Amino acid sequence: MKYLVAALLLLPALQGLAQKKNYETLQVSPQPIQQGQTIELVYNLPKGGKTKSSADIYAIMLAYKAGKPVGSDKPMKPGKKGYQASFTVPDDADAVAFKFVQGETEDTNDGNGYFYAVLDG
Repeated sequence: MKYLVAALLLLPALQGLAQKKNYETLQVSPQPIQQGQTIELVYNLPKGGKTKSSADIYAIMLAYKAGKPVGSDKPMKPGKKGYQASFTVPDDADAVAFKFVQGETEDTNDGNGYFYAVLDG
């Protein structure tokens, strides 16, 4: 019985994780993210971020299931609002995280990552 009560108390916390989340340099849509869904990323270089005009920016998505990541990457294309890419979230993902690489430079949100909860599709 106490496990049922604990599970019911955690439900609002889990729903809070799935709410719309925007970072200063990254916007993901649509949100909340669902399994099997195609998502669009719009990335802007961090303030003071350096860009190497000859080096492409790559978006790396880590899709997590039971804490184990599976990675995929795509080159980003310049757009009106920033650099853009799209990914399809795996059908069994619990969460996704992103990082961005340009040449030797990585943006991992100051080591905090860009994390999003994923809902069952």
